[in-house]
Amino acid sequence: MYFLGEREPTEEERAIIEAWKRLPVVTLLFDGPTRLKDQLISSLNDVGVLVGEGDPLLAFADVDESGEYVAIWLSFKGREIDDFENLVSMEDLGDFLVKSLEELLGRHEKPETGFVVCTESGRFNVRLGKTEYPVEFRKSKGKWRLKVDGEERKLKEGFYDLDGKRIYLGRDMEVEKPDLSIRFYENVRMVYPDGSRVVGSKLVRPDGSEVPIEDLPVNVFPGGELVFRNEIRTERGRLDLKDTVVMATNGFALLSNGEIVDVKGRWKMKVSCPPLEWDFRDGHLYVLDICGYFKVVDVEKKKILKAERRVGMYGFDFLEDDVVLGVNGEIIVGNSRMRAKDFCVVKGKIVTFESSNVLRTHRGYCLVFEGERVKVLGADFETLYKGIMIFDEFIAIAGDEGVWVVKFPKRE
Repeated sequence: MYFLGEREPTEEERAIIEAWKRLPVVTLLFDGPTRLKDQLISSLNDVGVLVGEGDPLLAFADVDESGEYVAIWLSFKGREIDDFENLVSMEDLGDFLVKSLEELLGRHEKPETGFVVCTESGRFNVRLGKTEYPVEFRKSKGKWRLKVDGEERKLKEGFYDLDGKRIYLGRDMEVEKPDLSIRFYENVRMVYPDGSRVVGSKLVRPDGSEVPIEDLPVNVFPGGELVFRNEIRTERGRLDLKDTVVMATNGFALLSNGEIVDVKGRWKMKVSCPPLEWDFRDGHLYVLDICGYFKVVDVEKKKILKAERRVGMYGFDFLEDDVVLGVNGEIIVGNSRMRAKDFCVVKGKIVTFESSNVLRTHRGYCLVFEGERVKVLGADFETLYKGIMIFDEFIAIAGDEGVWVVKFPKRE
């Protein structure tokens, strides 16, 4: 029994120490798997017996080949208990141990209060609290600064995923994201830019918290907003949408009726007819609608900066500072034109196609679909796919066994 501190204990603390000292103490001599030893110590704690220096408690344990049954032998002061004739299952082991230890050692009422020793900035802080043992060591968990590629945030202590690199934020840290252009996330349904993942019917956030979901979100925002096809969930509640979300980024969503809405429900704005193709970069929304209008919208100022209509316009992309337009079998860049049925820009070059099975990402890559397979031009990658989501930083390609994440090249 130890009292950790820099002063003499108070009367209250002395009373707590004496209460713990009244509990029996055994010296555990154990032969068996470590995980079963941990369960035995936990069961001793359940009946109010401490492990330390005292009368010896002898214990043997073994697990059969199936991992289903356990052989247990306990001996204390000449009395023995075992389950050799009626093996206990792994599922019922805890109950068997508690019952057997009660028979050998009795049940004793433990104090509810003990000493909690915390560390803060390298210093020890002792306080009274609810404990399972007389003295428990706990690392204080607060918020720490995490700086990633120049962007700094203050987050709760815990595990975080940085593009597949797992870290533990337990102090102020400055790290660089790993330069992994293609990575596979096994046994997940979708991966999001904030580090959240969908596993089964749960959204698992970077801090480990879980949110039950039925459908895959279109996007997940660091502020907590979940954007689904027909609703947006915030801390205040749900925002039901009459039309389908086709894109969600930077705090707003673009709907299938051509409206943009704030994910917190504070404003909305009509920008186009039903959108055919869209992208958001440098604070501007680029949208091509089914009526042939190509528009540029300043989302922050809620202002349409440009509106151009061309009959037969079917797509657009970006080539350095120019916008490339696909119109009626032609590709138009400024005053230049070329003939092609479809196109995309891959790593600074225009690639043309004689079929329309392509999807532009507007980020230097292009998706080409061939039956159940998709090829990512620019990344030299090909795989089977069940679903695809395109975010600002990467393409997420979902398959039967997990999700492939293909990162976009950094903009110069």
